[in-house]
Amino acid sequence: MVTQEPEPGQPQAQPAARTIQLDELGAKTSYSNFCYTAGTREGVLFGFGFHDWQPNNPIKVDAKIEMSYFNAKRLLATLNQILKRHETAFGDIEIDINKRLKIKPTGGGGGVA
Repeated sequence: MVTQEPEPGQPQAQPAARTIQLDELGAKTSYSNFCYTAGTREGVLFGFGFHDWQPNNPIKVDAKIEMSYFNAKRLLATLNQILKRHETAFGDIEIDINKRLKIKPTGGGGGVA
């Protein structure tokens, strides 16, 4: 197969932009403050849930999503862009809870007698 390079000064053909249509009619929206991941040979599994921080309550996982490693890498790039934009506007997001606390725990055990 022979490919020809465009002549100097000639415009190069640009790929046509694709329009993607989404049907979100049956999609469920939920809040998650907990996520776990697991990897297999075929792809990545994400589990999303809500942790109410009560000692004996299990974390309620209400969504599991499996995707290929290719799409997981695209998701990573998109999340990096979104987080960078957010941190540029609002400041760094600290993920260490001990650094975020305004009032440090005293360790004296609290509770009502």
